[in-house]
Amino acid sequence: MLNSRCIKILEMLSTENNIYSVDYIANKFNVSNRMIRYDIDSINNYLRKNNINEIEKKPNSPIKLQITKKEKESIESLIKNLSMQTYILSNNERCGILLYELLSLNSECTYQYLQEKLLVSKSTIVSDLKKAKEWLKQYDISIVKSNNKGILIEGLEVNIRKAMADLLIVNNEYNIMITLEKLYTKENSDTIKNFRKIQLSSSNIEYIKGLVRELESSFGTFSDNDFINIVIHIYIIVNRNIDKRFINDNIYKSIEVEYTKEHIEVCK
Repeated sequence: MLNSRCIKILEMLSTENNIYSVDYIANKFNVSNRMIRYDIDSINNYLRKNNINEIEKKPNSPIKLQITKKEKESIESLIKNLSMQTYILSNNERCGILLYELLSLNSECTYQYLQEKLLVSKSTIVSDLKKAKEWLKQYDISIVKSNNKGILIEGLEVNIRKAMADLLIVNNEYNIMITLEKLYTKENSDTIKNFRKIQLSSSNIEYIKGLVRELESSFGTFSDNDFINIVIHIYIIVNRNIDKRFINDNIYKSIEVEYTKEHIEVCK
């Protein structure tokens, strides 16, 4: 399925006698020429599957779509169906995904990376980052520029994990789980594939739920709210430890002393 920008490009090109340069389209959508070429490849792949003539693209030449009246009608019908299926992220939903990306990465994140994931311009990313900075202040986490192209976050690991948990659990304007639920409901798999390995797949979550159910044999049945909170916190700990950067940290050392039984069971 095509993303929203591809749909708009196809709509532009399918209008009678419309011929555009890659530069013109790139400027219109405020993305790189390379991104537009990738889009054209995606559109052509889609047209090919639907037995419609592909977009002509030649080096140093405008791109154009030569189609019959019947093919034009087919494209109009396809665009109508695609537009109904394509989910456009709102400002808050986009900001939530952006925050999650920054909190998940243990290294520099580039503007280009975020543009390609969220399918927006650099100016939009800059605007979203202003909102992200404000939200992160409550956790004493800051966003800093590592160079002209890259950004990263700075803060205590315990605060980063708390911020990630709130993005996934707390019912706020940036809640990731609510955003993903909307995407899955609309079966918008292409949009989901653009995100980093959020790893909130049903198989991963179900596996963690199984571990928590084993804990219930030692502590009794958890409330629904406590159960999902534990599941999400385990997911965050595993996700933050994937590169083994935080395996030996002591940020929860006090828990080991204060909750000895619980700590032993969780370590198992």
